[in-house]
Amino acid sequence: MTYVYVYENVTVVLSCNYNVAAWWGPIPLNLTTYVSGGKLDPKLPHYTRLSFDYNHTANTAELHIHKFTKEDEGLYRCSYTENDKYQMKEETVLIRILPIVQILEGNSISVVEGSSVDLRCNYNSNHVINDIKWQHDNKNIINSSQLHLESIKRDQTGEYYCTVSNQAGSVTANVTIELLYPPDVAVSFSDKDEIRQLKCDADGFPKSITLEIGNTNLNSENISDSYLQQKME
Repeated sequence: MTYVYVYENVTVVLSCNYNVAAWWGPIPLNLTTYVSGGKLDPKLPHYTRLSFDYNHTANTAELHIHKFTKEDEGLYRCSYTENDKYQMKEETVLIRILPIVQILEGNSISVVEGSSVDLRCNYNSNHVINDIKWQHDNKNIINSSQLHLESIKRDQTGEYYCTVSNQAGSVTANVTIELLYPPDVAVSFSDKDEIRQLKCDADGFPKSITLEIGNTNLNSENISDSYLQQKME
């Protein structure tokens, strides 16, 4: 069995021995006689898109399927005699389709700084894959369906893209990595007009900051400079 992959809406030419006796094709799933006695069956529903001829240069018989569609996909079989022996040739013709691509970890994941991350790119294609690659910051990382990041750092966050290519084209899936890391905290204060001002700078993710003054907890979303000034007076 031979598999032939073609583009949609093109003319597909199938070749058989010059001494072809019959040619069968799918309508839509079962084998139906296309050619018999050197002639096409005019009762075929897509007869106007078919043609049959002999190529005297190549010494072959040719079945032409014009404007090939999804309905034309399937098994084609021709029978012929060669050296007084009955022979048969089979070809399954399929349309090239774009790959289906999915990242198994989802569209977004959160990981702790310093940990390891494995990303898996799952794909499905009805014909051979030409290329598969992972990218980050417009740079190629690896040509593989799996990506391993060891001891991930802050500059490795963001969008990661897996692109799979076959003869029909390329399809890309992406995943966003958010890095969780403890805050770096810097506290300073200054005196102005007999008022002491307290400043707390924190860099961390997720950005949730709580200040404690005495026995009072202050959420960062509800803190204003004036409130801090009053508390410190």
